[in-house]
Amino acid sequence: MMSLLLATTFVACESVFEEDFNGDVAAPQTNEEDGGIYSADFEVSTLNDGAFDLRNSSDDVALFQVDKVPAFTTADGATVSYTAKISFTEDLADAQASDLIVSGSTLSMSTAMLDDLVKTKYGIEPVTHDVYAQISANCVDANGTAIRLLSSTQMITVIPDMHLISDAYDLVLVDKDTISLNHSEKSVYEDPIFSVVVTTTEANSKVQFLSAEKSTFGVAADTDAAEGLIEQGATGAILLPTASTYRITINMETYTYQVEVADYPTAIYLIGDYTEWNPAGGAEFSHSEKDVFDDPVFELLFEIPEGSEGKNVKFATSQSRDGNDWSKVLGAEVDQTTDLSGKLFYDKGAINIVESGWHKFIVNVETMTYEIVKFDAPPVIYIPGNHQGWNPASAPQMLSPDMDMIYTNNIVMLNGGFKFTGQPDWSPTEYNYETFTSITGPFTKDSGSTNLVADPGTYQLVINLTDNTLTATSLSWSAIGSATPGGWATDTPLVMGDAGVYTATMTLTGGNEIKFRANNDWGINLGGDTDNLTEGGANIVVPEDGTYLITLDLSTTPFVVTMENQNG
Repeated sequence: MMSLLLATTFVACESVFEEDFNGDVAAPQTNEEDGGIYSADFEVSTLNDGAFDLRNSSDDVALFQVDKVPAFTTADGATVSYTAKISFTEDLADAQASDLIVSGSTLSMSTAMLDDLVKTKYGIEPVTHDVYAQISANCVDANGTAIRLLSSTQMITVIPDMHLISDAYDLVLVDKDTISLNHSEKSVYEDPIFSVVVTTTEANSKVQFLSAEKSTFGVAADTDAAEGLIEQGATGAILLPTASTYRITINMETYTYQVEVADYPTAIYLIGDYTEWNPAGGAEFSHSEKDVFDDPVFELLFEIPEGSEGKNVKFATSQSRDGNDWSKVLGAEVDQTTDLSGKLFYDKGAINIVESGWHKFIVNVETMTYEIVKFDAPPVIYIPGNHQGWNPASAPQMLSPDMDMIYTNNIVMLNGGFKFTGQPDWSPTEYNYETFTSITGPFTKDSGSTNLVADPGTYQLVINLTDNTLTATSLSWSAIGSATPGGWATDTPLVMGDAGVYTATMTLTGGNEIKFRANNDWGINLGGDTDNLTEGGANIVVPEDGTYLITLDLSTTPFVVTMENQNG
């Protein structure tokens, strides 16, 4: 039986029905957008009441059956071809024209084309998805008159062509250890990449993979190729040719692997005149919880004491500490360079820091580069004032974690006069009312001094020293949660008595939960340990039913809440 591939570019001419072939067909209903008409004598149905599983389909998948066509389409000299609009909404709003393959009355579509449409819309996960289609019968009668007939909308269910991906995989060092591979927090179908860093102590260590369901993935035969295909059930192993550190990655969408020899440091330390000249010592840089291949950047905030500038530093590595090995210490190509950025080399020269003050040291172990950023202000600002006895050493702090001279503190209790200092003392740096070119918030200047003045209460503060602006937001507090009268939908307000101390009496439901938040919004909320509340902390479970006196004390740190059951 001959099959014809029919293009979707069929252009219908103006349609004219003649009485000799219209028969009992109702007067056609035109549709200018579709360029066709609907006819009761054109009927199409789907070939499968269940799902079309594209994982089991060949090059083409048979989708529809032409059940009925008008008599004029089968008359001598007449022709008919079929095209389709494929959509993911019943109103065909996002329809795409698609080729159909015709074999007698069966209409098929390229499996690859349908699979691509579904994956583009929904992703690669092999689950069922609804797809809508409208079939066009593109007719030319014996007189050469072109007419396009439209079917009713058909719904089919499709499973894309993709194997199942496990939620977790282990790397198996054959006859040795099993190590879990790392994965992002995304769905495995959004991110099918798994990776792990492993150090071997002998040549030709053998590697395979094991899914959470205990299915083995290997290669067809043992190989030391750095990349290739893995197969479920294959017994061959990937050989790690030398004793070294490797990053091994598998892509479970494509069933491929990659092996990279890599000896990236997993930790960096500042050593030199400011700490100690010891490859096993120094001040440790901070790093994210990711592995060094996903995040190769290490950072350290460090203050060069005044009067001790002009001294030298290097960067010790995890390898240098492990073996007390100077050959694994990183330095600059030119000894005692004063360049604040450049390339790093093992067992090379020192970097000379010419200025005192706070610096951010940045080391990238992938690009083997360093950068030193001089900070023109401290990373911490202190807030002494009436609220804590005018003692900078014990004052609340504002932090600038990015060293961008923007400081924040979400919850600060103030009560009258206050100011800011750049150290836990009154000198050398002070920031007061006259420091700021703009103050947004309820603060005023204390007459006769340069202090700022605040009404008693709690505030969210932001200071930007790049333009000397101060922004303050006054905070009100409330309780919310399944234990409270308003549930999770409605806040129950707390009332401030003493500065920073908020109270309310309310009925609480035992076994349910409560939290506290500012300005009826989740941007600032407190939970966790009632004796040490933290921002964003866990929900607090109320032990039993009762009428409670709740006291939220934000006047000192740590923040605390007491909940006294008034029913005894």
